[in-house]
Amino acid sequence: MKNLSVNNKECLLLEFSNEDGALAIAYKCWLTRKLTNADLEQIISEEEMVEITWPKCDITPVTRKFKNTIQGLSEADWAPYVVKILGFGGNKFY
Repeated sequence: MKNLSVNNKECLLLEFSNEDGALAIAYKCWLTRKLTNADLEQIISEEEMVEITWPKCDITPVTRKFKNTIQGLSEADWAPYVVKILGFGGNKFY
């Protein structure tokens, strides 16, 4: 099972290239590989595409209700997407 420790300070601003450039907020723990902040900075500067798993539920800021929703999802409730990371962080995006 994937790491579901969502945290408002560990969020990502994403662009979905296959969804007409739709923007969304996600959490670093949804990336399919572990990336350091230096890795993320390089990926952003090179406009590299990365894979993320996306839950089949409404995405909200982290609350107890959202954590319970995420933890209640099965493996089938997650879908892989290729995205461009535009920024990361908590209150300030880099």
